[in-house]
Amino acid sequence: MGDDTLPYRYLADCHSHSDCSFDGTEDMSRMCARAEALGLAYYAVTDHCECDQYEGSEQFGGRKYYDVVRRAYRELEENQARFPRLRLLKGIELGQPLQNLPAALDALDGRQYDFVIGSLHDFSVMPSIPALSATESISFFLASMANFFIAFLFMYYFLPLE
Repeated sequence: MGDDTLPYRYLADCHSHSDCSFDGTEDMSRMCARAEALGLAYYAVTDHCECDQYEGSEQFGGRKYYDVVRRAYRELEENQARFPRLRLLKGIELGQPLQNLPAALDALDGRQYDFVIGSLHDFSVMPSIPALSATESISFFLASMANFFIAFLFMYYFLPLE
C-alpha cells in the first residue's frame, strides 16, 4: 500500500485553479508537485480571466484580470521548467468573452495556450436575458462560444492587434 500514485494509465486533470484565480487557494508549484506525485498523464491549470471584469472589480478585491492573466501564464511557464516530467498544459478559462472581446483577445495574444475553456458565469450583466432553464442555458452558452470563436477568428485574421 503506501504507493501514492493513481492506478490509471491516462488520468488527467484539465480544469484546476491556482491562487491566481479568485476561487483557487493553492500555490501553482504545490499543485504541480502533487499532480506529478499522483502520476497524472496530463495536468492543465486553467486560471480564470473574467473578460467582463478585465480592468478590475471590487467584487474580487480589485484584482485586475489583465495582471492575473500575465501572472498565471508566467507561473505556468516557470512550472513547466520546474517539473519537466509533468506534462503541464498551459490553460486559461475565459469567462464572458463576448462581453469584452478586446479583453479576450488580449488575454490570448502572445501566449501559447494548450487549453482554453470558454465559460459563461455571469448572466446578471446581461439584463436582456430572462431566467433560463438548464437546457436553454446550455444552448445559450454554446451559441455564445461559437460566436466568440467566429469573432476571434475574424479579428485574428483580418484585424490583427497592433
